[in-house]
Amino acid sequence: MSKKVIQELFSNEEAISTRLFMNGGSQAVRIPAKWRFDSDYVEVNWDEVSESLVIRALSKEELKAAFIAQVKALTPEEKEQIRKDFSFVRDQTPWTPNPKFAEGLGTEN
Repeated sequence: MSKKVIQELFSNEEAISTRLFMNGGSQAVRIPAKWRFDSDYVEVNWDEVSESLVIRALSKEELKAAFIAQVKALTPEEKEQIRKDFSFVRDQTPWTPNPKFAEGLGTEN
């Protein structure tokens, strides 16, 4: 199949031209309201065959499954590094109320 035939197969008669712009260091595209995604996250892929950027909405279930898969794929060394990076020691000092706060509550000794 020629490139032209493939492009015709993947062409959309509803296609429109829209504007590209820069957002920080990234290039962005305006998506018309009629094609607005009903999701907070999307998956973006480049299709080599049609030379097209494909944007697909992701559901919460897909995001959760992808996160779980990433966690399961961690090596023991990576897990240990995460434990080291995110471990913290809690302050073991017993709480005592501010004297003015205790006075306001009428709980002074």
